[in-house]
Parts: sequence; C-alpha cells; structure tokens
Amino acid sequence: MKVAIVGHFEKIDEGTRIVARSISKKLEEQGVEVERIDITSKKSFLELRRFKPDIIHYILSPTMGGLVVSKILSFSWSGAKTIISAVHSAVPRRRFLSLFKPDLVMVQSEESEKVYEDLGFRTIFFPNGVDVSKFKPVSEEEKLGLREKYELPRDKFIILHLATMKRERNLEIFKKLKREFDNVGIVLVGRDTEKDIDWGLVKELEAVGCTVWIKHFPSIEEIYNLADCYVFPTIDKTASIETPLSVLEAMACNLPVITTKFGALPRMFKEGNGLFFIEKDEDLFRIVNNIKKKSNMKIRTREKVLLYSWENITKKLVGIYGELLG
Repeated sequence: MKVAIVGHFEKIDEGTRIVARSISKKLEEQGVEVERIDITSKKSFLELRRFKPDIIHYILSPTMGGLVVSKILSFSWSGAKTIISAVHSAVPRRRFLSLFKPDLVMVQSEESEKVYEDLGFRTIFFPNGVDVSKFKPVSEEEKLGLREKYELPRDKFIILHLATMKRERNLEIFKKLKREFDNVGIVLVGRDTEKDIDWGLVKELEAVGCTVWIKHFPSIEEIYNLADCYVFPTIDKTASIETPLSVLEAMACNLPVITTKFGALPRMFKEGNGLFFIEKDEDLFRIVNNIKKKSNMKIRTREKVLLYSWENITKKLVGIYGELLG
C-alpha cells in the first residue's frame, strides 16, 4: 500500500504538524510505503504524480482554501482515494464546497461531523493520538529532581498548561486561579515559534505570579512530569485543534487533568479516575482544591489514554485505508 501524507512537516511543536509527522512515522513502522508531501511546495503536484499513491491523506486545517487545494492536488493522480483529517473545527456551511469533497473526512467533534454530513461528505470520527512511550509517569523522586532542574519550588502544588499565548485560549482564568490559591504554582508554556504572541497577556499573567516560559523544550515530557495537575480551560473552538494533544500527553503522564468539554474530548473519554470536565470557574476551583487534598483520589488517566496511542491509531487507520481500497 502506498500512502501520500500531505500536510506540514516542519520541526515545530504545533498540533497539525505533530499529527502529520506522527502518522507518517507510525505508518512506516507498520510497513506502509509513505511519501511526505508538503502542501505548500510548488512541486507537490509533480511529487504526487511521480509517487502514484493508493491513498492521498491530507492533514490540514479545513479552510475553504484548503479544501480547494486538496481537490486540485488530487487531480495529479486520479486513481487514488482521498482522505482529509480535519484537525481543526469545520468550515462554514457553503453548499458549493460539496464540489470539493474527498472520499472520506475524518472529523474530531460532533459539530464538525454535522457540518460535513450536511454538505454530503462521508465522515468518520477519528481523533489524534499520543506517544505513550515518550509521555509516561515518573517517580516522586524524579519529579522533585525535575523541579530542581527547572528551578521550581519542591513543595508547591504546580498546575501546568501548554498554550498559544493568546486570549482566545481563555488564559485569564489562570489569573483568577492564582488569586484563589496564592500558594499554588502555575506554569504556562508557550511556543517561541508562535506568531502574534499577546505580550500584554504574558505580562498580566506574570504580574499575578504565574511562571511563563516561551521557549522550546527538547524534552517537553519533563515539564509535564514536574507538575501536579494539568488544566485545559479553552472554550473558543477556533483556538485549538479539536483533539488537544497537550491533554492527551498530560494523561499519558498520568496527571490529573481538568478540562472543558472541548472538541473530541467528551467523545473520547468518560469523566473519572483523575479526568474532570468543567463548565464554569467555580468547578475549576473546587476540583483543584480536592486534588490538592489528595483525599482518596485514584488517578488513572494514563489507562484512559492508552487506547489512543499512535500505534493503535495508525493500526485502525490502515484498516480504513483497506476498506476504501476495497
């Protein structure tokens, strides 16, 4: 089987790029012949034609432009079946978009699923995965060692969030959290490759005592493992990919995770065993307080996320490819 993965492959820690790199790598490990094709490359049309794939799998933000470009690229080898992984929320309902539909759209939320089905697209729910060999729990002794390494207090309860430093991510909630729990440490990690960082927001967060790091961490798993809890407060559906990778990575490290019912998450997981869904600020404050007390709370978030390891995700993906090819 020959599969062309079309997307962005730069070494940037951004959701869509991580998904494209992870899927292509794991497919190769399972014996699939893979060609990585950058969707922005001027040679992409010729590369697809030369490779002659059985499957063209686009991993992209499903903008109207993206759908049009993917359809045009598909003409390079008409014998291939086409798939789009719509990792961000769906495009607006525009009837003419039905002209550009692929053979299958992989959606990650009920809302996106409805949009594409209304346009006549064939859909399947298919979330992102996580590297469970990289992201895994450490001992309490190792956790304390990591805090020393990154010059964070050993004795504080530390809450973590990996964020695009923009207000759309609802990061103001960490200012409220800091005021509610003055003895709690809050660490926010942003990307130094991010465009349009809201430096005003960064200063506001630092002013109330949050630690804000805007830099690349080669071993980002260490940052998860120095924390006591992960919080994902995002509400705006355009502010993140629909299966937030940071939530899956935190769960793989067996952290307690407090999150909104964002995108794919409530469809992937049932609440409990250290995973908490929130709808208002008061829920967050109450749950943080309960986790701090550690009163008979069993944390088994890693068990929940193992089903979504990249190995399992790509095995299922190979089966989907096979069904499309008949």
